[in-house]
Amino acid sequence: MPNESYQKLLDYSLKLLSIRPRSTWEIRSKLVAYTKKRKLSQDCIEKSISYLSEKNLLNDRDFSIWWISQRSSFRPKGWRVIREELRMKGVDREVIDALTPDKSSEYTSAKKVAQKKLRFISRLPDSEAKLRIKEALLRRGFSWDTISRVIDEME
Repeated sequence: MPNESYQKLLDYSLKLLSIRPRSTWEIRSKLVAYTKKRKLSQDCIEKSISYLSEKNLLNDRDFSIWWISQRSSFRPKGWRVIREELRMKGVDREVIDALTPDKSSEYTSAKKVAQKKLRFISRLPDSEAKLRIKEALLRRGFSWDTISRVIDEME
């Protein structure tokens, strides 16, 4: 039975990883829930995670790079929010700190968000438009320095 549990956990992990990359913590929590639901042995969870890590299918650094890339391309967010999202996904602080992007990439993302927002609020007075763009950028976690650069450039 343990060998069967191990294979089921491995198959489930690979299914999850085929959808999108995941952090070690995400896989571990999914496997715990899966074993409880299916009444399988939880002894094989760490063995499955070790196997996936050895095969480099489960790597928090690669996952973090992928996550940052996705956040830069789709639904851009500031580094503050990205750090928090990665932390909530169980990525170690050291891994997150090692991947801190440069200010220019955050500025580019903020500018992209501001330009998109500007299309929807172009009929508002300038002061109201700037306020709404500031609020949108703040909600997405951009730093004050980045926001002020974007707003200054709009003038």
